[in-house]
Amino acid sequence: PPPVPPPVPPPVDPRSWVTKTHEPGYCALYDICGHRKDGDVLPCPNNTKAQPPSDVLAKKLQATCPSLWSEQGGAAGHYCCTPQQVDKLATDTSKVAPFTVGCPACLHNFIQLWCVLTCSPDQATFLNVTSVQLAADNNVTAVQQVDIWMNQDFTDDLYNSCKDVKYGAANLPAMNFIGGGAKNGQEWLEFLGEVKDKRRPPVGSPFQQNFNPTGNVTPPDIKPAVENLPSCGDSLFMCSCADCPVAPGCAVPPPAPPPGDHRCMAGAITCWDLTLILTYIGLVAGCGAYAWHFRRRQQEGLQLEQNLGLEAEEPLLGMSAEDPTIGSSVAATAASNGAAGEVDIYDGDGINAESEPLPGDVHYPWLERKMQQAYTQLGEFCAQRPMHVTLAGVVLIGFCLLGLTRFQLETNPEHLWVGPSSRAAQDKANYEASFGPFYRVSQLILSTTLQSQSKYISTSGLPAIVTDDNILLLFQMQAKVDALRGAYTNSTSQNAEAALTDVCFKPFGTACATQSVLQYWHMDRALYESEQKKSPYAVKLSPDYCFGHWATQCRSAFEAPIDPHVVLGGFSTGPDFRNYSADTTAFVVTYPIDSSPANRAAALAWEEAFVQLAKTELSSMAAAAKLSLAFQAERSVEDELKRESYADASVVAISYLVMLGYIALALAALPPPQQLLQVFVLSRASLGAGGVLIVASSVAGSLGLCSMFGMWSTLIIMEVIPFLVLAVGVDNMFVLAHALARQDPTLPLVTRAGLALGSAGPSITLAASCEVLAFGLGSLTPMPAVRNFSLCAATAVLLDFILQVTVFMALLVLDSKRLQQSRLDCLPCIRVPYRDATGQWVYDDVSEDPEDEESTLLGSSGPGGHGPRNDGWSLAGVTSRLKGLAGSRGNQGSGTADPGEMYYAPQQELSPTAAAEGSGSVGATATNGSTAPETSQEIGASGTTMGSAAAATGGRARDRPSNGGSMFTPAAAIPGVTKSGPGLLHGDKLSLQALLQVSTSG
Repeated sequence: PPPVPPPVPPPVDPRSWVTKTHEPGYCALYDICGHRKDGDVLPCPNNTKAQPPSDVLAKKLQATCPSLWSEQGGAAGHYCCTPQQVDKLATDTSKVAPFTVGCPACLHNFIQLWCVLTCSPDQATFLNVTSVQLAADNNVTAVQQVDIWMNQDFTDDLYNSCKDVKYGAANLPAMNFIGGGAKNGQEWLEFLGEVKDKRRPPVGSPFQQNFNPTGNVTPPDIKPAVENLPSCGDSLFMCSCADCPVAPGCAVPPPAPPPGDHRCMAGAITCWDLTLILTYIGLVAGCGAYAWHFRRRQQEGLQLEQNLGLEAEEPLLGMSAEDPTIGSSVAATAASNGAAGEVDIYDGDGINAESEPLPGDVHYPWLERKMQQAYTQLGEFCAQRPMHVTLAGVVLIGFCLLGLTRFQLETNPEHLWVGPSSRAAQDKANYEASFGPFYRVSQLILSTTLQSQSKYISTSGLPAIVTDDNILLLFQMQAKVDALRGAYTNSTSQNAEAALTDVCFKPFGTACATQSVLQYWHMDRALYESEQKKSPYAVKLSPDYCFGHWATQCRSAFEAPIDPHVVLGGFSTGPDFRNYSADTTAFVVTYPIDSSPANRAAALAWEEAFVQLAKTELSSMAAAAKLSLAFQAERSVEDELKRESYADASVVAISYLVMLGYIALALAALPPPQQLLQVFVLSRASLGAGGVLIVASSVAGSLGLCSMFGMWSTLIIMEVIPFLVLAVGVDNMFVLAHALARQDPTLPLVTRAGLALGSAGPSITLAASCEVLAFGLGSLTPMPAVRNFSLCAATAVLLDFILQVTVFMALLVLDSKRLQQSRLDCLPCIRVPYRDATGQWVYDDVSEDPEDEESTLLGSSGPGGHGPRNDGWSLAGVTSRLKGLAGSRGNQGSGTADPGEMYYAPQQELSPTAAAEGSGSVGATATNGSTAPETSQEIGASGTTMGSAAAATGGRARDRPSNGGSMFTPAAAIPGVTKSGPGLLHGDKLSLQALLQVSTSG
């Protein structure tokens, strides 16, 4: 059905009007005649002509009503107001400014409305005084009620310029506060004109103003007020898009038409898919072709070696697999050793030696071969000059640590996770440039517990918190906060104290913008108590009343409304919500703190004192009232991060100590029962400490190096990177120690160190390169915390890698020398004795341990493990056992060395004389009843006994050939020995292990 037209009001009898003349140039109101009982001013019902402005009025009109001043010709015009009325107008309209800061057009139009109603020279044409009253202070006749007629366009333009304005503090429409939630212009005018006596508490106009009382019907002689108001999109009064969506450039553009299908197609698939398929096929074909080519070259190389009469593979540890006699003897020896709990003498790991090419062999790819050669040279260099290499590493770390003088620790979450080039950071910078820094926040949350007392139980099951006792308790807490002082050093380096009033955010004058339920009573306990003592029949500012009139009557001390949603908590937002008093379980108090740079030191000091106060006194007060208190300050996140980091320092230290112990145990070995003192030699705690120190130095060096280039660090870097580099560093330690233990023990230590680093270096390099590259890619992220973490981690891994292949290799060589000389772990100046074959405690003569003659300890429980020196493996002891072994084979057909005496295997070099003496005995007894090989006869012809020579030299024959000649002229003189088997002949030297293998195989 069609809408029912509004009823037409009865005609107004003009004879009842106080204003008799309704002509242009006449006023209906002029000057101030008195005051109400509450102090509000009342204008005079004066139907006089408009007056020219005085100098004082002219200045005030130019400042408050510039548009009206310009429209009326400035000083040449006439006006219906006095300077006192303009002052009152300026004071009243200024209260609207906080709600319209984002829309200058709305504020301008609102002020222009009251300028026209108060000062227009044609006031009598649209305003009529219908009743008067006597002023309370002087009994002078004053206005009681007026009727005002306004043009519909005037009304609509006024409302449209303000209807979308937002009040940022409450994130609500400003019309809820300045217009009572009006939905159109007429409702807004009615809200503005309602006399305060009709409201509880009395807030509003001092006299009744009826806008358009006759609707669309205008009485005779009345001409509605007309005014051209700028819209919210006007270029002179431009509002933000949030406050004026219809402004030019703020409208949401229409959606773009769907894009056409312009993709490149190759049949049923796109060109991009076809490219990916072809690329994948090409990669697979290329990898297959490379694998086939590599396999073919490998087969050609093997065929070439077979044609030349060489082995298919060159043994890693010097074993020759050409002669089946030697091969079977090695297998038999390994089997017997394994049955007796011994370790294979060719493999320090306790694993049979694998046949694989040596580092730098042609079997490896070109790049790996070059890396192996370079690392072999580096390993030999580190072994030859371990002290120099260690000192160079110390100098490198020392240089990196110089950067710690510029070390900066960043704990501000905003700076950690938001880059300066991000959109959020740029918007925030623009906002702060226009409106100043955004305020900091400190909060108290006082909530009920199951033991709390209340006459209401909320829907959550907890007692309601809105009681007189709890509100008074909150006043007591607020008094503690107001009296709080935080000590700090001001900009002039003087000691000062900061109170809440010194650091709080004050957007509307001198009052702090504290968001609290206490603001309904202006944070004044006396006002609250006086209001609650009023009669039940009187209007009082009770909690229930203010929860319903928070936008109008119960405004805060800083003249802004306090939304209950901001200061109350714990209530339901669903259909089961009853009211705030019955369902609220928490009071939320928010203290906005000024965050300007000049106020930062004072703010931080006050926040620190605030947190301490909340932890102690305020928490105790809440607990005594059976309530719980939660609190936080802007600095709480930073403080917690620092606290957790300092607490984690012990965890980092303990983890490093645990890894130190693990390394020491894993690299150490247990001696046999008769050599218990060797425990103090075999525990490699000093080597483990050196490795862990390298890891810690890498972390510290990376922090210093990054700080040197102006990069700040984060707590994440200091907590995570030590564990990360520790894992990588410990792994490399075991890899290097394992590689050194696998080398041929007959080789000099320098050579073994080179081969070890040559075999392990490429794999360590590959792993470290992948880690550095992965962390390096992480530095491309714009997130500052992740970027700095990635760069520091990459630097730490790189430093750790450099120190591992240089300094740790040097430390590994030094530790191997210490073990050879049976020196005490951690105190290498002390030598530990061992039991000889007769059970006596003896020491080796240091002069008999030249650096180029090494001894390898076998039977370790971990990589690179060693055992104690055993006198049974001296030259005399070995000679004696060879004699016994050969004799037992000659008499019984087989023989086995005593496993208990084969724990330690020093490598001895035989001079031609000593070799001849010993080999004669061997040759005489090793034939097992058959014709001895020619070599054995030659050895037998060279001397008579080895034991006598050993005895003459104290059991440790180490004479070198002065002429560098070989013990045996042709390599083939010994059965099963070939030139390609470096395990038997090393230049001009013959190892005792080779001699043992020849003897046992014979």
